[in-house]
Amino acid sequence: MDRSLLQMAHDVLSKARPGEALEVIVERSVETEIRAYDAAVESLTQATQAGIGIRIVSSGKVGYAYAGSLTEPDLEATLAAARENVRYSSIDPFAGLAEPDGYPFPELDLYRPATATYPLDKKIEFAIDLEREIRTLDHRIVEVPTATYGDVVSEIAIASTTGISIAACDTFAFAFAQALAREGDETQSGFGYSVGRSPEEIDIVSAASDAAERSTRLLGARKPRSQSLTVVFEPRVAANLLAIIGSTLSATSVQKGRSIFANRIGERIASSSVTLVDNPGDIRFQSASAFDAEGLATRINTPIIDGVLQSYFYDSYTARKDGTASTGSAQRGGGGATNPGPRALALKAGVRTSQNLLDSLDEAVVVQAISGIHSGVNPISGDFSVGCEGVLIQHGEVAGAVKEATISSTLQRILLGITEVGNDQQFFPGIAAGSTLIIDEMNLSGT
Repeated sequence: MDRSLLQMAHDVLSKARPGEALEVIVERSVETEIRAYDAAVESLTQATQAGIGIRIVSSGKVGYAYAGSLTEPDLEATLAAARENVRYSSIDPFAGLAEPDGYPFPELDLYRPATATYPLDKKIEFAIDLEREIRTLDHRIVEVPTATYGDVVSEIAIASTTGISIAACDTFAFAFAQALAREGDETQSGFGYSVGRSPEEIDIVSAASDAAERSTRLLGARKPRSQSLTVVFEPRVAANLLAIIGSTLSATSVQKGRSIFANRIGERIASSSVTLVDNPGDIRFQSASAFDAEGLATRINTPIIDGVLQSYFYDSYTARKDGTASTGSAQRGGGGATNPGPRALALKAGVRTSQNLLDSLDEAVVVQAISGIHSGVNPISGDFSVGCEGVLIQHGEVAGAVKEATISSTLQRILLGITEVGNDQQFFPGIAAGSTLIIDEMNLSGT
């Protein structure tokens, strides 16, 4: 690993003035994205990004500055800007930088040299092969609007005058596809993913099969009749749900009164089937990391055990406000203020396969995709109302596909209504993995 970023951070620290606490974050990344269409390259992007964020705490005031360049003049200008911003900030009694807490850093293998050295023409073949594979799977697949291969090689270093000094590099690769299936005058779409740390870990066949199946299974879909019934969240939808729940467990949201779970530690907020684990040391997650955005060691946090709320996610600032310790959960963009939250959420797996779960249901709707999640979910009130598509299940058998439907409830009722979690954990880009979830009752609205 190139240690130059850490040295750069320490060079900035050496310029700290008496009475200043400095924190420096230096980042660099190279991103590649290739999109194929009609057996040719539709677009190819390779972008290198770099930046430095500086945070200064002095006399209870905080100043931030960020620059998207690592040239010496920009480093000097960023430091000067952070100092200038201190002058205009207000005194905050909880202002301060993170200090080493002695928690051991997990040893993670997040870097795959092959991702950086893999020939570009081979990466192009991944995207083209993905499109070709989808087209061979079903004669009803008429178009593949998106067949993408992408990867990221990134480095980060964090150092502070409080004793933080850490650096790491990692890689991530993915394949993503959208398939269009047509029968008669009807067209439906479906998406497929595969993720890994290097091109060799990408499963093109799996991503293609996922996209093809999800598009063809919706052919013949109709608006369902409005009713209340059991709802099944497929892993991808479940991952979206967990990401929302994770945001409500941020100490920032709780302290600002913007979480449905504020002041509920020790209370049952979910069914006994729900144990929620955040494990940033699980390298199957895109966002896995040995340290958080303040340079503290990440650790396993279990905010919900058997349905009972145990804790929130803290960074050093929110921890000082609550008189507790950071959970190694700081996140941020650039050099600004941190905000605590999860990195690698998953539910403790159940014992049954997704097919076993479906076979046991008399009547249910299996939701394979949702829409309008940002406008349809309120993390303060818990209201949940989103568009959905999927298939109806009757006595364990598929009884038709549904589209242009809405499922609604509240986050509180959804969590309390989870009757079973499948053993089919799947990973996607983002902070959450998903497993099949059975929710005893939600409102399905259609005609």
